[in-house]
Amino acid sequence: MSSATPIEHRRVITASAFSRRWIGRAWGVWLGLFPIADFLMRPPLDRSARNFDQVRDATPALAIALVSVALGALIPALWTGMAFGVDFRRAKYLALASFLVCLSIPLSFLQHSNLQDAIYVLLVYNAFFCALVLVSANVDPEEILRGLLTALAFMHAGLLIAVLIDHDYAWGRLFGRNAPAYWGIVAQTTLIASLALRRWVFRIGVIGMALAVLFLTQTRGSMAAAAAGLSVVFMIYSSKSRARIWLWMSIALAVIVMIVVGSDFVAEDLFKLSDPNRGIGSGLTGRANVWREAWDLFTSHPLIGVGYRQHEHLLTSEASAHNAYLATLADTGIIGFFGYVLFLFGGAWRAVRKAVANPSGPRLAACAFLVAFLVNGMVERSALNTGNAYCQLMIIMAALAWRQDDPDNGQA
Repeated sequence: MSSATPIEHRRVITASAFSRRWIGRAWGVWLGLFPIADFLMRPPLDRSARNFDQVRDATPALAIALVSVALGALIPALWTGMAFGVDFRRAKYLALASFLVCLSIPLSFLQHSNLQDAIYVLLVYNAFFCALVLVSANVDPEEILRGLLTALAFMHAGLLIAVLIDHDYAWGRLFGRNAPAYWGIVAQTTLIASLALRRWVFRIGVIGMALAVLFLTQTRGSMAAAAAGLSVVFMIYSSKSRARIWLWMSIALAVIVMIVVGSDFVAEDLFKLSDPNRGIGSGLTGRANVWREAWDLFTSHPLIGVGYRQHEHLLTSEASAHNAYLATLADTGIIGFFGYVLFLFGGAWRAVRKAVANPSGPRLAACAFLVAFLVNGMVERSALNTGNAYCQLMIIMAALAWRQDDPDNGQA
């Protein structure tokens, strides 16, 4: 930067002043396009039979749209790199953490591959390349994160309003032309993204919309995941706040009120513990059987798996493994599983450390999101899927957590 001419210096300053305001929002708008495309282009589901293909397979038009949106990450990524410049030393930890993940995807197709599988490799590599550029950029990542999360919170909240107006219900649950779990994850992301909003009026509105959809979809996995992520954030924030005693007293009072006044509501209306199809006696809502199937697929191909995103087409009892860790084992074997665990768990740990060091809104949101993603993976397949905002945001959040903030001083 010191060798730049005055003209070059003025150009960089001007570009940076504009980009600091809009680049983060561009990342958020890009992510917000995923659920919009899915909602607008997915045909109504036939719920007269348990047809798994209609859930896991998109129509050709929707598939093209989602692939186009995924590849569209290049636009904000290249804008970020050109506006601020990059220092790839910031991404050296990310490169190490993501090596096994990127290696495992093509390896998983060695036993049975075709030209269609190449698109999966391209999409995963595109996601990690764009994350690499973002991590390497000479800009404060909190500026990017705040703009990203703000735009995403508003876009998701607006879409959730549209889903409610569309009023697609079945068996007492909000489906939204897809599945309750899908919109539960969108609501969970919206709830956590609200941590980055500056104005409390907007935050309350976004939170209210997210909580309403969580309740109407009855997605217990997303509820538990959001609770886990926000609980970690609460402990971090309260440990740093002078008002932590009042925070702890408030949460204790809320728990007592819930136990005394709302125990039946929580157990029956919210978690459906007595429901014969979804309650305690339902075998984890049928997940026990599909978990056995996914484990059997892994044990039959333990090293490199059956192929990235291929386990879904080999199951007979459900549309997916309903467990991100078993799905990763089945799809990419031991190599991919260890790579995924290192990237995600390591990123979550680093995000927690960064939030403890400086509990700003964007850092707390990143911490809460990654912790929630870890928990949600116990009951949903969301892992390295590139066709939705949830997993793409995980890659961005984990990658930024792996960023070495001060490469000149070796400070991680």
